Amino acid sequence: MGGNTSKAVVRKVVRPIKNINVEERAQKVVEKHKVKPVRAPLHPTTKESIEKQVADHPEIQEELEKHDTSLVDRVNTLHLDSVGKIQIQSTDRPLPQSRESVLDPLLAFEEPKKIPKGKVSIRQIGVILDRGDSAVKDPLLHQAQCISKEYHLNVQETMNLLKYYDKIKIIEITSASDNDKLLQWKYDHDELEKPKPS
Repeated sequence: MGGNTSKAVVRKVVRPIKNINVEERAQKVVEKHKVKPVRAPLHPTTKESIEKQVADHPEIQEELEKHDTSLVDRVNTLHLDSVGKIQIQSTDRPLPQSRESVLDPLLAFEEPKKIPKGKVSIRQIGVILDRGDSAVKDPLLHQAQCISKEYHLNVQETMNLLKYYDKIKIIEITSASDNDKLLQWKYDHDELEKPKPS
């Protein structure tokens, strides 16, 4: 702990000394590069190939070091004008404007205000499953046809939804025999065994 404290104290003392005349020192470095510009370092493989070419052909070195004023004049006379309008890609739908919190804590997300045909929201699926529980009174096909017509869904998909999905139900176990009836699989150390029907 003492080492960390001493390092922090040393940093606080050394920092102002490092920052003395920072702007002047930076300006000197910039001025030095303005007088004699320094080019970026070459990649090692590029540097090797250039050195090899210069060793084979010494006139290339003269060409590289020569300052061509005609090229500089051409670059200085170069003038670019942008023509046309800048196209901003517009999206078909606007970005969301509402940043309010979700009002219904049960859903934990905001339900869409507009639901396209052939689609249903989570809340609507809950209503459909509630109506599917009453399908004991009505035949499943009749119930599925009514729901699919109301929500503009496919009849077969609605039948599958009512047949294979259900809301979570809480079942109280009052005795050991009820527990045995609810368990469908028994775990054995080596394999899963299906219980024999009684």
